[in-house]
Amino acid sequence: LLNAQAVRGQEETSPSSLGAVVRRVPGEPSPLPQKQPSGISRSEQLLGLQRYLNFPFVPAYVGKDGGVVLDRVVHTLGSRGSSWWATITARLRAQRAWFQHKEGKSRKNSLVDPKNYALSVQTNSRVSRLLSVCANLEFDDFNQVVSLANGRESEVPLRMQAELKQKLPMHQLTAEAVLHGRYRSSNEGTVAIPRVLSADIASDSRRSGLRYQAGVFQVVSNKDAKDIFDQD
Repeated sequence: LLNAQAVRGQEETSPSSLGAVVRRVPGEPSPLPQKQPSGISRSEQLLGLQRYLNFPFVPAYVGKDGGVVLDRVVHTLGSRGSSWWATITARLRAQRAWFQHKEGKSRKNSLVDPKNYALSVQTNSRVSRLLSVCANLEFDDFNQVVSLANGRESEVPLRMQAELKQKLPMHQLTAEAVLHGRYRSSNEGTVAIPRVLSADIASDSRRSGLRYQAGVFQVVSNKDAKDIFDQD
């Protein structure tokens, strides 16, 4: 059967998003071992560093964001062991703000510039013993937060992702919807795809001893993805 991860795009680590992962375009080669996600979410990594090592923030380098950025989980709801939990993670584009200050912008104005901040809201819920749902909403800058709070449409579209996992006898079903997701292509670089739906089913190798997986990937709005996904 066709491997579902190859169908809907394999994940690799990247500091370009607050979730620290980016999808490869379906059909792209697998990422190098050092680029494969660890399985621990970015928010959990940040919380561990903040709580146990007293890190006030965690730095990363993102060229498109002006250089060095500082990430921090600013709020949590629920707990990892409960049926529902959520985290809010913020990013300060510190080097971009510093360059603005050096170019003549006051320190106050550079620090309150909404484009120097990003925000991610991640939620996870165990609806039942067999069903779980997770969702992620990313704001590329605080102008999007203000627009949403005022009921206006943002000039920069919000990026959202929702995933449902249902345990079945000897299998697991996963369904995903992505809005304005970012995919990485060897030829095109990073590409934003307006709407994508995908689903896959995988065997439970721990119980059956056999591992197989199959899936489908559908670009619902492919205006910007025509050349990459070879769809009309």
